[in-house]
Amino acid sequence: VHGDTRLCVPTRPCCMDADRVPWVETDAEAKHRFLIELEFVQALSNPQYLKWLSDRGFLTQPNFVAYLEYLQYWHDPAYARFLIYPFALYYLKHLCDPLFRAAVGRGHGFLEGQQLAIWMRHELKEPPQESGGGGV
Repeated sequence: VHGDTRLCVPTRPCCMDADRVPWVETDAEAKHRFLIELEFVQALSNPQYLKWLSDRGFLTQPNFVAYLEYLQYWHDPAYARFLIYPFALYYLKHLCDPLFRAAVGRGHGFLEGQQLAIWMRHELKEPPQESGGGGV
């Protein structure tokens, strides 16, 4: 991590289940969570990792999608400045879209094409729609 790391880490929902006892996060725990979330968000810049997440069913799990929605705070410049791989923000944003998540699961080089199109300064393509055949 570079630069000043003394920033306010967003408050994380301390517990997802009503039967769990809420806790207060210490400064050390907040910093640790910040670093873990930073590493995870940066990993999202890797198309093979996204395909791996899809192949194992993570992108269809409501709790995982909720976690991706929570991580949207990384788009704030105060947090984005810590990213080494800013393309992760593109995928982080679009992974909240069910059509995008489905396109990741179908493969066909969709993610690599998205990344290459941006690198070449071309327009982004829309995620391919599922064909009526029902196949993968």
